[in-house]
Amino acid sequence: IRNFSAFILLGFCILLIIPTESRSMDFKILYHFDMKLKIVVAEGEIEDGDADRFKNIYQKADRDSEGDIVLVLNSPGGSVAAAFELAKIMEKVGVFTLVPDGAICASACASIVYVAGNRRDLLENGLLGFHTCYLSDGRTYEKSSICNEEIADHAISNNIDHASVSLFVDDYGPGEIAWVGREVACK
Repeated sequence: IRNFSAFILLGFCILLIIPTESRSMDFKILYHFDMKLKIVVAEGEIEDGDADRFKNIYQKADRDSEGDIVLVLNSPGGSVAAAFELAKIMEKVGVFTLVPDGAICASACASIVYVAGNRRDLLENGLLGFHTCYLSDGRTYEKSSICNEEIADHAISNNIDHASVSLFVDDYGPGEIAWVGREVACK
């Protein structure tokens, strides 16, 4: 795993150097030499159309020994609706979600996309970021109980207990994030 983490971190460093015009999620295939697998790396903000972009690329990836596509995540979050669309595809395909050392998976990435993995892992200093789901008109933010319940239902359907999901909903509003590392996430 240490070699895998170093490889993924190097891959992210290379991807971060390449300028992009959009902050939308970018999907790339990388080859992991130690695992002898082509994996999917997803980086950027989650937006409409990401489910289709994932559909177009995951077929080029290999399946690991458990039969899953390895999906490496580095995202600040984004559209809840787009994250749910992406999660539907991921659940049909079967993925192993992974946040590598030095990467983040926050907001809709953590509570929807990461959770959609058949298996999940957070390596070394990778971080998950959670907060309440909210509605915004661009000036004000309002907690959305319906959205929070949809996220809780999604987590429960992916074998995450309700208490773990609702742990941050009341304490961390739209402008705040509870950052969770490996020591908490893996328990």
